[in-house]
Amino acid sequence: MGKFLSIGEILIRFTPKNFDVYGNSNEFECFYGGSEANISSILSAWDIETSILSALPDNEIAKTVKRYFRGVGVDIKNILTKGEKIGYYFLERSSGVRNSSVIYDRKHSSFSELSIEDIDINKVLEGVTWIHFSGITLAVGENSREIVKEVVKEAKRRNIFISMDLNFRSKMATFMEAKNYATELAPFADICFGIEPIMVDDKDITMFDRETSTKEDIFKRMKELKEKFGFKYIFHTERENDKEDNNTYYAYALGEEEKAESVKLTTKMLERVGSGDAFVSGVIYSIMKEKTLKEAIDFGVAAATLKCTIKGDSMLVDPKDVEKIIGEKNSIER
Repeated sequence: MGKFLSIGEILIRFTPKNFDVYGNSNEFECFYGGSEANISSILSAWDIETSILSALPDNEIAKTVKRYFRGVGVDIKNILTKGEKIGYYFLERSSGVRNSSVIYDRKHSSFSELSIEDIDINKVLEGVTWIHFSGITLAVGENSREIVKEVVKEAKRRNIFISMDLNFRSKMATFMEAKNYATELAPFADICFGIEPIMVDDKDITMFDRETSTKEDIFKRMKELKEKFGFKYIFHTERENDKEDNNTYYAYALGEEEKAESVKLTTKMLERVGSGDAFVSGVIYSIMKEKTLKEAIDFGVAAATLKCTIKGDSMLVDPKDVEKIIGEKNSIER
């Protein structure tokens, strides 16, 4: 299956304990993560050789973070030493009628200061067969966008498989900025996770209306993007949350000659963070294992649903735990 490489910022998350709010608590839980780091960790737990291209400062906390990722099986040789700050953020978990709340402090982080001149691309790509990056990484800054662009350009020349996740964070970039970043990098990608923010053409400057769109509208958007950029696969997820903290997750996929709809799964939600990364991990793992498109999105949705029940940014479970969820759902429906 080769080696998987993700490109992104490693973050520390601070969350008030017991679903509390900032002003009501002085006790916080601490988690190490970041979208790409989460995916590398999950795939490592599924016996995929993984690495992450990132940067951390030279201090005791950074050494602890490196030990954590090394401990979960991620190759840390491409976590470079740079700058003086680890990016971090505060997050209040949603509960009932209360939405989640995020406060970032990532400016001037080590990763944002990393430049293409710091990187030996030949060394980074040694043995790599799959590269993944997200819109979050593109939004970190000009340096990170240049790094992604140069690495994926070389990866494309080497026929390395490339996936991108159109993760959008409104606190990091405007919608149009994110559309422009993704549109520039999309021609290099073999797989696209998401249908926004990205542009089919110069007139595509508004957000796709997910609230009123039909399934046919979604597949039409996926087909337009797939044909525009030449993706081998494109995926779109849907989730529904109620005020009792139940989360329902399902997905659509469009491949080279087929389309698929996933199983629909509902669970009581403990932690939403990282569930999207679990979906991406599930799909990547399935494609690496040469599963069908239907099997891939079912596994991705099951992984995302299971992650909603696990505290933390990633999950270290056996693939059989994910497959069991699909089997139980199919058994009930029969």
